[in-house]
Amino acid sequence: MKTPSPRPSALLRRLRRSLLVAASCLLASVALAQAGAPATPAAPRPGAIDRAQLLDAGKFAYQREAARLQKERKFDTETSNPTYARWLAAPMVAVAAQPPYAVSDWAWQIAVEKSADLRFWYLPGGNVFVSSAFFERGRFSASEIAALLAHGYAHEVAGHDAEEAALRLAAHPDGKSPDPNRRLLVLAEILTTMGQRDPYQRVHERAADTIALDLLARAGHDPQGLVTLWKKLAVAALSANTGVVAVHPSWPERIAEIEAQLPAAMANYEKARAEQARAEQARPAPRPRPAARPTQR
Repeated sequence: MKTPSPRPSALLRRLRRSLLVAASCLLASVALAQAGAPATPAAPRPGAIDRAQLLDAGKFAYQREAARLQKERKFDTETSNPTYARWLAAPMVAVAAQPPYAVSDWAWQIAVEKSADLRFWYLPGGNVFVSSAFFERGRFSASEIAALLAHGYAHEVAGHDAEEAALRLAAHPDGKSPDPNRRLLVLAEILTTMGQRDPYQRVHERAADTIALDLLARAGHDPQGLVTLWKKLAVAALSANTGVVAVHPSWPERIAEIEAQLPAAMANYEKARAEQARAEQARPAPRPRPAARPTQR
């Protein structure tokens, strides 16, 4: 018995998805082809979903998930981990506000979930969830945690989630509901499912690695952290192929492909560090505090 042929609507959806993936691959290839400069990808093209709608859905999904973690007492507010993560992210957020990314209006929120599993996922608008396991003493270095955040930001500025979310929203029965709140809820659910469970395609992972190197280098974070991060996660995947390693699947040549881009990225890194040092030297020294007057009795 022959397998029934796909319906025309299914074929159209497959064709649209293939074209979107090809466009993403082309952006990464253009970035890699830049001679004598770190791989800096072209500005992300607009997604099929309205930008404001995508950001609103990402913000709503983040708030809903954060409320769930608080209710289950899994929201880390007692340690310095959230502050540390935001400190690492701050210079990359500043870079992302500049061309070619120009995403200065994002929320850039970071929530640390109390979990022993290596969990890391994110939503449009720079809204990140990362598990406390990444902050265990001696497990991951500062440059590796920065690389983790950079990789997530890279997927978002490249519009990878927007592409897939547009396809799923169009296929959802309520995707064209006249009720904007219903559409927002559906999109938030789609983004949450994608972020937590659905693996990226290899072409998207390659593009995200390229953009992550650029964000790290220009922010003054050592780009080599991306190499050591994936090496450690590859080891972690041998015992448990869940969490971040399931959503971001690797391949044998990944490390070599990143290392091939390191010379250019390191040049940008050294330049950024030199600029940071000059800015620190130019900063005026704090004025000495006047000596306290003796208390008269």
